[in-house]
Amino acid sequence: MERAAVISEWSEREAYFRTLLAGLPAGILLLSPEGEVLGVNPYGLDLLEAQSREEVVGRSLLSWAIDSYRDAFQERIRQGFHGTPGHLEMEIEGLRGTRRWVEVHLTPVGPEPGRTVAVQAHLQDITEHKRTESELRNARQFLQATLDTLSAHICVLDEQANILAVNRAWRQFAQENAALNPLLLSEGNYLEICDTATGSCSEEAPVVAAGIRAILSGQQESFELEYPCHSPTEQRWFLARATRFPDQYSPARMAIAHINITALKQAEEEARRARRAYEELIASIDGIVWEADANTFRFLFVSAQAERLLGYPIRQWLEEPDFWANHIHPEDREAAIGFCIARTRALQDHHFDYRMIAADGRAVWLHDMVTVVAENGRAVKLRGIMVDITARKEAELALRRSEERNRALIEVLPDLLFVVDRDGTVHDYRAGNGHPHTLPAPLSAGCSLGALFPEDLAGRFREAVVRAMDNHEIVTLEYTLTRDSERHFEARVTAMHTDRALVIARDVTEQKRAEAEKRKFEAQMLHAQKLESLGVLAGGIAHDFNNLLTGILGYADLALLELPASSPARSLVEKMVDGARRAAELTGQMLAYSGKGRFVIEPVNLSELTAQMAQLLQVSISKRCVLKYYLHPDLPLIEADAAQIRQVVMNLVINASEAVGDQDGLITITTGVIDCDRSYLTGTYLDDQLPEGRYVYLEVTDNGCGMPPDVQARIFEPFFTTKLTGRGLGLAAVLGIVRGHRGAIKCYSESGKGTAFKVLLPVAQAAGTTSATEGVPGLEWRGSGTVLIVDDEPLVLEMARRMLEKMGFTVLTADNGREGLEVFRQHAGQLRCVLLDMTMPQMDGEQTYREMRRLHEEVPVILMSGYNEQTATSRLAGRGLAGFVHKPYDFATLSSAVRRALGE
Repeated sequence: MERAAVISEWSEREAYFRTLLAGLPAGILLLSPEGEVLGVNPYGLDLLEAQSREEVVGRSLLSWAIDSYRDAFQERIRQGFHGTPGHLEMEIEGLRGTRRWVEVHLTPVGPEPGRTVAVQAHLQDITEHKRTESELRNARQFLQATLDTLSAHICVLDEQANILAVNRAWRQFAQENAALNPLLLSEGNYLEICDTATGSCSEEAPVVAAGIRAILSGQQESFELEYPCHSPTEQRWFLARATRFPDQYSPARMAIAHINITALKQAEEEARRARRAYEELIASIDGIVWEADANTFRFLFVSAQAERLLGYPIRQWLEEPDFWANHIHPEDREAAIGFCIARTRALQDHHFDYRMIAADGRAVWLHDMVTVVAENGRAVKLRGIMVDITARKEAELALRRSEERNRALIEVLPDLLFVVDRDGTVHDYRAGNGHPHTLPAPLSAGCSLGALFPEDLAGRFREAVVRAMDNHEIVTLEYTLTRDSERHFEARVTAMHTDRALVIARDVTEQKRAEAEKRKFEAQMLHAQKLESLGVLAGGIAHDFNNLLTGILGYADLALLELPASSPARSLVEKMVDGARRAAELTGQMLAYSGKGRFVIEPVNLSELTAQMAQLLQVSISKRCVLKYYLHPDLPLIEADAAQIRQVVMNLVINASEAVGDQDGLITITTGVIDCDRSYLTGTYLDDQLPEGRYVYLEVTDNGCGMPPDVQARIFEPFFTTKLTGRGLGLAAVLGIVRGHRGAIKCYSESGKGTAFKVLLPVAQAAGTTSATEGVPGLEWRGSGTVLIVDDEPLVLEMARRMLEKMGFTVLTADNGREGLEVFRQHAGQLRCVLLDMTMPQMDGEQTYREMRRLHEEVPVILMSGYNEQTATSRLAGRGLAGFVHKPYDFATLSSAVRRALGE
């Protein structure tokens, strides 16, 4: 009844546990004392290979157990009914014949402790685990068997260096050498064995221990050490090799193998002794003994004589793959390698000579005696002796080289060479590549000099031959021949022996041309330097003259302001002003020549500007001259000062008219655009390394008298003129203006055939006007405050002071930059503006201006200079300059500049 109650309760709870038990990977069965199945979960059905519970319930679980396990299983069930849980592993066979290993846990089941009415069996499938254990056991057995077959002494250590396993050779060695170290007999700790080592291996034992510790700590994977381990009866050598196991092979961490290499050591020692004897024999041979691979020619052995003879270390002979081929002399390489390959393939021993390049660059002649070693009809090795035969070869080689050198020298010379006797008969000859130009007639042995050259030249040659042979000197003869063109030659005649002379004739036409070009270039450079020096001189004179004119014109202007209109002196002062202005125009031309004239830069169309001047040009030239215009309709703009360019056009046209003179003449004015390369620009006045590119040109031509070369060379010099009247500044000013605009001039002229001037000006990069217009304020404008004037010219300084005082200002003055800077420093807070001269000694205007800006940048500064504004202010651009006044100036100009600077 109690069993039925338990079964009923188990059945009632089965539905509750069904879901839970169904997911467990274990079979759960309820058994009777006889092993009859009272209940089972789904996984249990799978283990027993049953399709339904009916196939299992009511049947003894013992029927599934393999015979050898039934008794043990029955005993565990019996113990369970006595209240003792049971456990065993056994093999079962399912209803469909599948065998499995299961782990069975038996638990008593009853209404209360001590009253068991059934046993619950928990079955876990451990088939794979058993298979793995079996395979591991087999592997261990196989490993141990393998280790036992090895002659090396092997042991396996764990992470503390404890010995886990050893092979048969280890155990046998331990028994034989127990007297040396008793710990070898036990599978204890390997580090202790090392620590207690004695005898011949005691010095190496700490090294082995250190290597083991390094492997166990992960610092290295393996290590090796050769060491002696001699016994009282024999000399022994071992190789200790330790290797770390991967972590998955825990608890084993590493293996140590001790390999007996005594026989190897003994063989090596025998080989060393034999090799020493062999090397001594080889060293006694006067030559390089060698052995090489027959297929690759790579050296396998060379004797020490190789390093002594050629200087390369033996290691290089052996390690460099193509050493032999790489160090054969380039002239011998192909022949030597080809000869050796052919004889080797034919299995023929051979001797041959060739050169090798030594380490110090010497060429060493070798006689190589080669023996071919063959196996199975194929060459496998080459052996030979290289003998130094340099001394034997040097004499014949030197002679051959001399002959080849002389022959090669003669062959490559473009000269004509011939041997001639005193009578002028040619006995031998060699005509160079240039001989068609060298000789006016065909050259042949036995012909005479008279048949080769004109009679007068042939006579000069005969005289040179006799002189060279009699005086034993080299005679030089220069001559000219004309065939297709005029060619220049230089002949050298030297005595060969008593009745012969050697003549070498060379074409020097290109050399002559180069020398002429060099002289022309040097002349151009001297001319350019002269013009540049004259330009500097003209600019300096004009600048100083401008300072004087500034004072004269300024004081005259002040006088006019003071004189009443009815004063009889007024007309005299006005004439003085007019004369000063004309003098200022002259200095303007001088400044234009120096390239520092006054420019107002703006975009200019050269064709339009020239067309606008047509009427003015017509009335400025002779009435017997006809002007013709060929103006490009779509000319690119240039950046230029229109007034200066008008002066260029006017000067060139007037110059052309004067060249025509009283004759009927034609003057043409042409404009256009041209792409100029370096060769074109090189022939201009003055080149100045102008950049290649597009240039607008103005060309003025006439059919006048033209110019001879000596006049043409001086036309741009200031004050040079061929006229009875004139200042000689017209073309000089033109050149200065053009140079100031980064342009150039070409001049073509020939006496009696006219002249052409072509002016080149660079095309503008971008349009835009930078010209400035000056307004003239009324004389009634009055200023106030303090103004500083800095100028080194006393006349200009005093004149400017009077003008500014007349305008209403209080004026401070300084006659140099340093003094001006000191006055500025003291009065900067009260100064309304500063008038600063550009060119001064000690401290110029640029330096003074920079210091003033650093001290007090709000004070306006007006720059004064006789040079053009662009030149004077180029280095101060963007630094807050308030204005510019060009010298000479008058009261109105100065008043306008000061008013603009003050913003009034």
